[in-house]
Amino acid sequence: MRFWIRSGVVALFAAPLLLTGCQGNPSGPASVSGTVKYNGAPVTGGTITFHRADGEAIPYPISNDGTYSVPQIQDGQMVVTVETESINPPKQNNEFRAKGPFQKAGAKMKYAPAEPPAGTNINSPVYVKIPAKYADKATSGLTVTLKKGSQTFNVDLTD
Repeated sequence: MRFWIRSGVVALFAAPLLLTGCQGNPSGPASVSGTVKYNGAPVTGGTITFHRADGEAIPYPISNDGTYSVPQIQDGQMVVTVETESINPPKQNNEFRAKGPFQKAGAKMKYAPAEPPAGTNINSPVYVKIPAKYADKATSGLTVTLKKGSQTFNVDLTD
């Protein structure tokens, strides 16, 4: 009987310490969602990619209504790129069908999803041509600092 009482007391005091320890991690999961627009109209397909400082690229599909959702991503400062050429019908037969939109040359893509997250509507995307500069992390000009928890990051592209 004493053993069970001691175990219960230890568990009672240890639980808050364990929870505090988990929350003390300086870098943790975030989630981000938003819309991607070009000249005020939704970008109805393609890929939004978050590039970490360590070179890792985290791509996610853009839905046909111009929204995207990344359910779990490490927090921190990111460079963001947007590409739509993966749904450009003439290019689908060549470059992107061979490599796939999530397999860009030279990028580490640890978190590339095998399929879109549940609830993502990417059926029948319509190609929207955007300036090529947004597909290159050196020229996109898009950055975001993600923090733990849920947040919104809307992307407004212009000429």
